[in-house]
Amino acid sequence: MPELTLQGALILFPLLFLAAFLDSAAGGGALISLPAYMLAGFPPHVCSATNKVSAGISALFSTARYVKNGKVVWRPVIFACVGALAGSTVGAKVAMLLDETTLLTIMLVSLPIVGVVLIASQFRKPKEEKPLSQKLPERMVPIVSLAVGLAVGFYDGFFGPGAGTFLIFAFNGLLGMELISAAGSARTVNFASNVASVITYAMGGKVLWMVGLPAAIFSTAGGQLGTYFAMKKGATFIRPLMIVVVVCLISKVAFDFFVR
Repeated sequence: MPELTLQGALILFPLLFLAAFLDSAAGGGALISLPAYMLAGFPPHVCSATNKVSAGISALFSTARYVKNGKVVWRPVIFACVGALAGSTVGAKVAMLLDETTLLTIMLVSLPIVGVVLIASQFRKPKEEKPLSQKLPERMVPIVSLAVGLAVGFYDGFFGPGAGTFLIFAFNGLLGMELISAAGSARTVNFASNVASVITYAMGGKVLWMVGLPAAIFSTAGGQLGTYFAMKKGATFIRPLMIVVVVCLISKVAFDFFVR
């Protein structure tokens, strides 16, 4: 297993704090944390696996804060969590079947695409909150929630960046939750997805625990601060910061891979 150097730590830990800060408010934190692990010098499977440890622990504390403030809509979330547990497990297993070069290439091609989608989505006007019964027939809420969890969970286990944002879109757009409740519900499902993928990657020997556990301290601190600001100011306050950081990080990783 590779080791974390002092230079790598100085790059990794502050970026993980920032990633969790953004992720807890509007999702998309893995657009920062995944390149951060790459810049710290870790191979792609280890990047994905260890990132899930720090992100998962951060998600746990952020979820607890949303729950405490009554910002989780439990009925659809429970079904979505079941789907996410299954989907994330399969996604992580598929990722481990790929060799490192293929997985790294997929990451480098996908990161800018997902980044553009998420940056554009920051300017999308959220839908107004409506009772679930006005958005979908009552019998469809569990089915749609399960399908959302399964699809996003697979994506999260396989790759990950933007999974939280896609969940927010689904809960807000399909189920009619207001934006902060959608963020809290998404964070809860994202935690379930992280648990499944961490277990799967750990069984495959891809988790670097000596890095992931200290990294979780920084991720948790960033996640708590981001959750606080999201509930006080709303999720849209992070747009300019997210755009700048995502563009810079993706550019740096792509430059190192293609030019150097």
